[in-house]
Amino acid sequence: MSRTLPDFTKTLKETDKGIFYRQRYTGTGAISVLTRGLANFNSVSAVATHDDGSIDEISGIYAMTKSGNENNFVVVDDSVNDKMFIIDRDSDKVCELALNGVTWSDAEEVSGYKDLTTGVSYILLMEFGDNSANRTTKTIYRFEEPTVTGSNLTVNTFDTIDFVYPASPTWSGGGILGDAEASFACPADGKIYIMSKRETRNFIFSLPIQASYTGTQTLTYEGLMHADVAEETGGVISPANAVAACISNGLDNVLVKTYNKVYQFFRTNRADTWNYIMTLSAPTEETNYVGRGSAPSQEPQGEAICFEHNDAGYFTISEFNGGSSVPFNYYPLTEFTIPEGSSDFTISFTQGVNGYTGHVDTYIDGATALRNTNYETAGTMIIDKQATTALERYSFETWNDLGTQFGASSSNVVVSEATISYYVFKEGQGQTWHEITTAGELDLTTMTYNTVDGTLLDSGNECYNLTEMGKWNGQDLYVGPITIALSANVIQSWIRETNSTTNRGWVGIGLHPSDGQQLSASNALGDDSLTRRPTLNVTYTLE
Repeated sequence: MSRTLPDFTKTLKETDKGIFYRQRYTGTGAISVLTRGLANFNSVSAVATHDDGSIDEISGIYAMTKSGNENNFVVVDDSVNDKMFIIDRDSDKVCELALNGVTWSDAEEVSGYKDLTTGVSYILLMEFGDNSANRTTKTIYRFEEPTVTGSNLTVNTFDTIDFVYPASPTWSGGGILGDAEASFACPADGKIYIMSKRETRNFIFSLPIQASYTGTQTLTYEGLMHADVAEETGGVISPANAVAACISNGLDNVLVKTYNKVYQFFRTNRADTWNYIMTLSAPTEETNYVGRGSAPSQEPQGEAICFEHNDAGYFTISEFNGGSSVPFNYYPLTEFTIPEGSSDFTISFTQGVNGYTGHVDTYIDGATALRNTNYETAGTMIIDKQATTALERYSFETWNDLGTQFGASSSNVVVSEATISYYVFKEGQGQTWHEITTAGELDLTTMTYNTVDGTLLDSGNECYNLTEMGKWNGQDLYVGPITIALSANVIQSWIRETNSTTNRGWVGIGLHPSDGQQLSASNALGDDSLTRRPTLNVTYTLE
């Protein structure tokens, strides 16, 4: 939401469990204002008993929001493939709900949203369960939230939205087929979000919310969910098992449920979409959740979660699964807060990790026979500063598209600290890093010693800033990891850039007069190559 404010300055902070904002409002104009922060809940305060055997495996639940439907919930039973159910706060069945002429297979989730323009409330039935990973096309059924009368309901008007996953990434077991059970829709983002279930880190996909759809839709891959969302049993981290998710009606709090835990993501700026929040921001674990275990004190296999219609709390319920009764749990809201804590947030960029693909590195070699060779695909970067040009080598790196990782907030990023981490493969005699300033062509995928003249000159001038932006003094014969401090101002300018005129990367120049080193590259070698790739670490706030 937005409003016009008089001249004043205000500072807001979040904790280290989330993205940190220090938003400063100055002047007048329409601005995004804080709607809420972290939702704090009490432990279970009300438990209803669910023992209706006709609703045998509840895998999804959504609190209805249309006027007159409050305190009613749509649930989906993944063992019943032709109808949904509406229950009340006591978990008693109010009526059955069917889509005219539709029989679905393994609909593991139900969610919904209110159109921010028309005010119409919609239900989304997610037919995307696929335990055997053998269905290419999955389906979303979208229909207007009906009025509950107590009689069984048949919906005649609905959208059938078929979708497939993109060609990349591949799922566990290979291929592009997989199982999903968690989703939510955010009309502020204009997206329906879907999370995979069985991957060690959940894939996050999205589909734009549109008035209508034609043909089969291909989802957009948004990245990996933050690593803190993990399933843990007996101290062993196993596939994350995201089995349910929900979003508050205020649209600024998301709960993601695994079998054992509930995690909360939250935002204070609508410009930061949920794909950005869930990939980069560490969630808060909801310690009030009862956890997995025997009923009635815990949930035998809880696969459903939803916020209350007025965000006054959230609910969880377990699969009945033909056994004894299970609880319908309610966790009341205490308050929304912006907790005190560190005002800094640190993120890391590594090629191929969390969807980041903007890093390119190479080196040039002064050996006569190698002066036309490009090393962009090499596993290491070799840096030597020798007495003869035939033996000198320089490294080059670019970190592109940093600003896009921060979304609309990139122009407000204030970097307080920046470092670069490498693995030294051979030797370790030190080097300096210098920002490239040349306006000429330095394409790291094709450049060679000859194209930059070996002397790193551009029209007779150095193509880099003589003032170093980072330095490592080195250690003779050292092999292992290193982390080097970089200029925070340079990295900040790269994040804030709107085009490629500012961010041209850096050059690495050896310090030792007759020896050098080999640093890990984006194509790093070895069994643990992913952890040895160069990693850019940025600590920042938002002004």
